[in-house]
Amino acid sequence: MYLLTSDRPYRKGMPVEKAINILEGIKGTQLNQELVEIFIKIIKEEQTLQNDR
Repeated sequence: MYLLTSDRPYRKGMPVEKAINILEGIKGTQLNQELVEIFIKIIKEEQTLQNDR
């Protein structure tokens, strides 16, 4: 996730939602579907916790 969302010298980091969409698009083909779903769930929970602070 960090690779997609962090700024690089050659491009701006993408929003987390766009990175999640990319992961959802390749789950089950390039990435294990169950692991991607768990990872996305954790990312969304983390965002909720950060927003509550």
